[in-house]
Amino acid sequence: NVDKFINATLNSDAIPYINLAHGDICGNREEKSSPFDFSRCEGHGAYLPSSTSQFTNYVLNVVQHFNNNCNNNQYSKPCNADSWYFEIWNEPSGSIWNNGVYKNLFKQTKATIKSIVPGAKVGGYDIENLLTENPDFIVRHLYANVCAGDYGSNQQKMDCANQMFMESDNYPIPVINSEYNFDWGNKDLGREDRQDKLLGSHKLVGNKDLVCKKNSPGSSVRCT
Repeated sequence: NVDKFINATLNSDAIPYINLAHGDICGNREEKSSPFDFSRCEGHGAYLPSSTSQFTNYVLNVVQHFNNNCNNNQYSKPCNADSWYFEIWNEPSGSIWNNGVYKNLFKQTKATIKSIVPGAKVGGYDIENLLTENPDFIVRHLYANVCAGDYGSNQQKMDCANQMFMESDNYPIPVINSEYNFDWGNKDLGREDRQDKLLGSHKLVGNKDLVCKKNSPGSSVRCT
C-alpha cells in the first residue's frame, strides 16, 4: 500500500513527492488488488495513458485519497497535501508525446490536482516548451551515461553530469532531478552497486570516495 511510503516520508520530516504515472494502465490489470498496488506495474515513458480522461480520473482519486487522509489525520504525522509535490508521468519519450500530447496531459492533470490541493507543486518534463503551461517545476532525470555512454570513463561521466547541471540553470523555475545515478545500471561497477548515487560521498570506484559539489548557481561541479 502506497500509504506506508507516505508514512515513512512524513516520519523523516520530508515533504512527499509523488510521481503520477501508469496508474490508469496498471490499475486495469486483473492482478491488481487496488489502484494503489504497483507491485506488478511495469512500464515506461514510451507508453501513453489509456486515455487522458481515464488518467485524470485516476489522478483525481489518488490525490483525493491523500488529501482526505491528511484532513482526517490518517497518517503517522499531521500533514497538508496542499504542500506536496506531484510529477506528471515518467520519462515521456518518443514521438508519440509530440504535437501537444504531453502538454495536454500535463495541463489537464495539473488542473485536476489544483482543484483539490491548489497550493500543491505540479511539475513535468520540458517537451515542446512545457513552460507555456506554467509548471511549478521542471523534472529531469540525471544519469551520467546519457552523454558519456554506458562504458564511458568516470571522468567522462562526471563531465556529463556537469553539463546536465549547467543546463538546469537555464530554467527560470526550479528544476528537480527526481532520479539520478552514475548510470542506469552501473555496468562498469556491477549490478550490486546499482544504487550508488552520483551526488554526495559514495564509493563509486574501488575504495575511492567521490564527493561532487556545486558551489553556486552557474558554477561547475567539482568531484574530488
